[in-house]
Amino acid sequence: MKQLTFLLAFIFAVTVSAFADVKAGEKLFFKKCKGCHAFGKKKMGPDLSGISQRANAEWLKKWLTDTKGTWAADDPITQNLKSRVKEKRPKHKTPRKLSGEKMDNLIEFLMTK
Repeated sequence: MKQLTFLLAFIFAVTVSAFADVKAGEKLFFKKCKGCHAFGKKKMGPDLSGISQRANAEWLKKWLTDTKGTWAADDPITQNLKSRVKEKRPKHKTPRKLSGEKMDNLIEFLMTK
């Protein structure tokens, strides 16, 4: 029984530490993204209200790492974006040094919207 309790505690600890940090993602958004994006209004970039209903975390990661490639792939999520922004090519510029944990945190924050 002690082994099972230890195993469950270990699994819980590993699982919790694997989650991205929403607060860190929010801070990053307001530092790096708010110049072009907002929630509830369009700025230079599209309104991000409801982004979690329009795109999943996997798609956002593809978009942030390879905007042009994602645009060219023309999947249903990208088609929806194209219909809303009416652009022939993406103007999105991902902030430099946005990778790994920072990107995961940002995406986790966006998934709350």
